[in-house]
Amino acid sequence: MKLLFVENRYATWIWKEVAVALAADGHPIHWLVQNPAFAPSTGHVRVMPFPPPVPRSAERQASRPGYEKLSTDRGVRYFGNDDSHHAYYRREIAGAIDAIRPDVMFGEVTQFHEIIASTIARERGIPYFAPSATRYPPGRIMFQAYDTLEPVGGCGQGLTDEEALVLRDGILQRRVIPSYMTASPVPWHAAKRARIVDKLRIGGSWLRGERYVTPSPLRKAALERRHRRVVAHWDAHALAGVPPDLDEAGWLLYAMQVQPEANIDVWGYPWNDQTEIVRLLADSLQRVGGRLVVKPNPKSKYELSPTLSSLAQGHPAIVALKHSARMPDVFPRAAGVVSVTGTVTIESVLACKPVGVLGQHAMSRYPGVTPLESPSDAGAFLAAIREGKAAAASEREGAKLLSDLHAASYAGAIYDPLNQPHLASQRNHELIAEAFRHLLGIVLANS
Repeated sequence: MKLLFVENRYATWIWKEVAVALAADGHPIHWLVQNPAFAPSTGHVRVMPFPPPVPRSAERQASRPGYEKLSTDRGVRYFGNDDSHHAYYRREIAGAIDAIRPDVMFGEVTQFHEIIASTIARERGIPYFAPSATRYPPGRIMFQAYDTLEPVGGCGQGLTDEEALVLRDGILQRRVIPSYMTASPVPWHAAKRARIVDKLRIGGSWLRGERYVTPSPLRKAALERRHRRVVAHWDAHALAGVPPDLDEAGWLLYAMQVQPEANIDVWGYPWNDQTEIVRLLADSLQRVGGRLVVKPNPKSKYELSPTLSSLAQGHPAIVALKHSARMPDVFPRAAGVVSVTGTVTIESVLACKPVGVLGQHAMSRYPGVTPLESPSDAGAFLAAIREGKAAAASEREGAKLLSDLHAASYAGAIYDPLNQPHLASQRNHELIAEAFRHLLGIVLANS
């Protein structure tokens, strides 16, 4: 089968190792590259030229049916770009796909060109799979269809009841954590050197014309200064923990998700404006005498805006926690949890805690999850919890979810090549390649 990989910065380094293995199996390998600094050295590589300067495009891609998720373009949302490049890249990507005529496409859906590529693939009826790391069970790879959270393929082998229950206990006791949270054993001086090299590589690509995913150095510095100010303002007014008297009225926990990140920006669309989510949740809970506890991610980024910080400080139904607040001290006391696509959703299911999920996606169908059409449903959700009518998974349902997630995934750790270089082993790459082979076998059997 002819395979087309879509470049995504450092993830391309992983796909290159996979592509070498798949090429040895006889699959022709093609690449579609937006940032030439990350062009691979194997297969047929097609680097898209950067678009020429043009007036702001009258052709609004995000408003076209099927292209709504282009509104999550981080260059437009955070880096001060307009969307004049969308129409150009859509033509380039469509032309490349039509010329290559791949049987299967692989790529993430983090950057704007990947969203365009997955949308065009859907229009052409070409399977497009986004490889990603599982949250739980950790250390595994799964594939998702196009720009969704819908899993595709998997080893088909679940966990035994005993294995699932042991894993569940390990997660709840926080002995088991997602792979993306594991620290690298690389010495600090080597990690610092890698970060310097990264800055030079990214800065060099910006100088050569990559202005659509990469912010200017001045813009990046301004965003980092703003973030430091917002964090200082947030923590100056936030609490170190949940006040004991809050339990009497009942409260819901909202653990913020880092942005920009496909996890919420793309998979959680249209619920990816967390300032608006927090406002609507708090307004709804205030009407029933409840409170909203907002816990920022310890590594918060652009989701923590000045507007959100002011809202959290001034809204009577919001209890803001400091960045240093620990989830083990907060989570057990919450009457319930609200999330979009956060890992806390799985943890709530495993803890038999009511959890409301925004959006229609795979996580909204987990056992014990209450799908919420809007954050404004939070008041009714809390009322149902108070009355003992809210859904909550049983221990066995939580264990079965872990078993199902294991069956829908493969051995092999998808990793961050920059921050987790210790996972770049030959054995790990062989496992990842095996996962790709198995999925291609499923595609071939169904074609």
